Amino acid sequence: MAWSRGKTQFHRVVYTLAGLACLIVPMAHRLPTAAELVEVAGRLRSYGFHYERYGQYDVLLTIEGAPKRYWTNAISRSEAEALFRRPEPVNVRLFTEVHTRYGLTAGAQKSYGLWVDGREIRSLQAALDRDVVFVHYVMPLLGSAFFLVTLGLGRRLARTEASPSS
Repeated sequence: MAWSRGKTQFHRVVYTLAGLACLIVPMAHRLPTAAELVEVAGRLRSYGFHYERYGQYDVLLTIEGAPKRYWTNAISRSEAEALFRRPEPVNVRLFTEVHTRYGLTAGAQKSYGLWVDGREIRSLQAALDRDVVFVHYVMPLLGSAFFLVTLGLGRRLARTEASPSS
């Protein structure tokens, strides 16, 4: 019983910290604007994948002449294979920050928007809007959910302590 109580209290602390992080990060994190991004365009030298979560992959792009590798979630793994696995050269265009605010993913810098051989896959504005939705709406909702779980664990703990022990 004591171990279970300690485990519940530990989970309460973890969920409280996660909830706080989900509520504080959106207030402290400033997203880039389109004017702060630079265009990177050129022939695709190579591509790869980085497993992100829940069966999702980020696509890693290396562009000839570009100083860095970039990642995008504008396309799925299967879409990337269909677009990039061909004998003729593939030209890509994307936008990125000069100095990234994000950590690197598999050594690659976050990119916004994606064009392949002149065809828009995801616009720059759509990519920026996606980040706004995640940071300003999804994260606070997750934070609230963590707090609700914490309250539920607190009630469970209170009921356990109030019930007579056998």
